[in-house]
Amino acid sequence: MNDTRTGQLTTQWSIPTFARAHLWLETESGCVPVEGPHGLFTLPAPADLLILRWGGAEGSALVALPWQTDSLNWNGQARVGGTVEAIHMMSVANLEVGLAILIIEGQPLQPQASPYPTAAQRTQLPYRLPEFFDGIESDVDPTVTTWLVPEDSGLLGLAQDAMSNNLRLYLQGSLQAAWRDVAAIPLALEAATIFPR
Repeated sequence: MNDTRTGQLTTQWSIPTFARAHLWLETESGCVPVEGPHGLFTLPAPADLLILRWGGAEGSALVALPWQTDSLNWNGQARVGGTVEAIHMMSVANLEVGLAILIIEGQPLQPQASPYPTAAQRTQLPYRLPEFFDGIESDVDPTVTTWLVPEDSGLLGLAQDAMSNNLRLYLQGSLQAAWRDVAAIPLALEAATIFPR
C-alpha cells in the first residue's frame, strides 16, 4: 500500500466478525468504514491522527491512533478518559461471578498518554505526574462506551468509588467477541486510573 491515504487497521490481529461492520475511522476530512478481517480503508485525505469509532461518524470513540504507513497496528484495544455515568450488574450464563457493565461518557486518550511512567519512559526525566486533561483528545466530543468487568475485580471497586465521588478515570481494555451478546460495545476493562477532582 505505502501511501498516505490507504492502509489497514490491524496487522496480525483479526477483527472479530461481529465487529467488522461497526468500525469506522474518522479524520478531519471525513469518516470511512473499515473492511474485512484486517480493516482495509481509504481516507478522503492524508491525516496524522485517526479516531476509531464504533458505528459511524456519530458513533462511540474507542481510541486515537497515529497515522502509520501500511497498518495502524490496532490490536482491539480501547483507551478512553471520562466519568462513570452508571453501573449495571447482571449474571451471565456460564460465568461463575456476576458481571458489571460500566457506562462511561468520555473521550479517547491521546496515543502517547500514559497513566504512569512506564519502563519505556525510564530515561525521560523528570517524571511527571499524570494530569487527566493532558491525556485526552479534547477536540473529540464525548461519547458513550460500555465496559465489562467481573464483580470480583478490584477494577469494579475503583469504578464505584469514581462514580460515587464524581471522579474522572482513564480506562483501557479490549474488544471481546466472547461478550458480543451482552453489550453493544463489549469492551473488557483491563486497567483503570482514577484522578482527583
